[in-house]
Amino acid sequence: LMAGDGPQTKVHALKNNYFNDAFFFKALGTTGVGENANENPKPYGASLPGTIFKFSWADLDNKERTQIGVQNPTSGHFALGLPYIFFGLGRTNSYIEKFECGFWNTKAKRTKEWLRVIPNAQV
Repeated sequence: LMAGDGPQTKVHALKNNYFNDAFFFKALGTTGVGENANENPKPYGASLPGTIFKFSWADLDNKERTQIGVQNPTSGHFALGLPYIFFGLGRTNSYIEKFECGFWNTKAKRTKEWLRVIPNAQV
């Protein structure tokens, strides 16, 4: 980058602090329709709106971080979002310590919990 004019011109260097070791986490809650099908590959069902995801992990400073998100929190009056939820974990040297998924309706509360999930793994 050059700034100035004539003999007053100065050259500046900029350093890009882009880290390519940042992790992301993508979760999808489905209806489970077709779990017992004999097809190959098996259908996994449709996206289930209202699924709640919560997970916690430790960052590089060993501070516990927690994020919560809801799948498809939109209605017919707004633009539709993605059928899954996408979280940015940032830089971490560890795994996701606790991952919870839940769906509540008027009849029942259904939850599932996974411990020690590695980022970029498929559960």
